[in-house]
Amino acid sequence: MFRILFLLGIMISGIGVAVQKLDLKIQVETDKDLWLSAHNAERALYPVEPLKWDYELEETAMHWAKELTKNCKPLRHSPYRGDIGENLAGSSGRVHPVTTPVEWWVKEKKWFNYEKNECNAPSGRSCGHWRQIVSKRSIYVGCAKAVCSGSGNKTFYVCQYKPHGNMNVGTTKPY
Repeated sequence: MFRILFLLGIMISGIGVAVQKLDLKIQVETDKDLWLSAHNAERALYPVEPLKWDYELEETAMHWAKELTKNCKPLRHSPYRGDIGENLAGSSGRVHPVTTPVEWWVKEKKWFNYEKNECNAPSGRSCGHWRQIVSKRSIYVGCAKAVCSGSGNKTFYVCQYKPHGNMNVGTTKPY
């Protein structure tokens, strides 16, 4: 009887772990759909193709987001990107939905003058995140978020794009 109860306990425990893994997988897939739809909603306003999700980019974005959580490091771009573009955002206090950093980046378009191909952002701001989102050059995206439980529960949001879309910013228009 004890042996049966012990085995039953192990099975129930195993089911609990499987359910947790399933919940995590569902959350990751839901986040993927949200990241992608937020990007493609903005891209739909311009003559560019929708982005496609890239799991390898998602993995490298997650690796970098987790790296930033070590000691709650300040935002900085990953060092080995090659032809990969990258948008970063951070927030303290609460974890925002994954669509929120995309909304922050999209707000930069108000400073972009398409005809002159120039950004008239205030000091300390840019149009680069928005340019990356709508770049006709970029085909794939992968994003991730990670929470640093240290000072203020800082959340890091990382999206990577292939190929990157901010080449020759002064001479090449985003779309």
